[in-house]
Amino acid sequence: MLNEFLIALMAAVIGYVYARILIQPEHILGPFWAWLKRKLTRHDYYPEIRELPEEIARLKGKEYESVRVDETREHWLLKPLGGCELCTAGQLCLWIFLYHWLILKLYLQFNSIFEAILNMIFTICLAILLTRLLALLVERLSR
Repeated sequence: MLNEFLIALMAAVIGYVYARILIQPEHILGPFWAWLKRKLTRHDYYPEIRELPEEIARLKGKEYESVRVDETREHWLLKPLGGCELCTAGQLCLWIFLYHWLILKLYLQFNSIFEAILNMIFTICLAILLTRLLALLVERLSR
């Protein structure tokens, strides 16, 4: 139980520091994050053509009103890669847990794969909860 808490705490701290501090434009990973965001962001253009009623169109001297809607869509991978500290901490905790428990200690620690999966889910949820609590603590202390 202590190991799961330490893994979750480690993932929470690393996820928060990475997502909220290190990838900001003025910090060391800022250029990498800007490049990644440029590569994973799509710009979609949806021209919408709406017809005006005939009487209004005649009064205004127009037949159609064309509106261009520019929509920017961020790729779903941006969140776990640093766009959201909760997602980053959860992903980090998942991979640390999988490496630490399922590869290194599966044969020694667990009696069943079901117990391993339950421990993994608990540890990931604990990491996300600790990240949220850390974010609230930093927000409250910065006021």
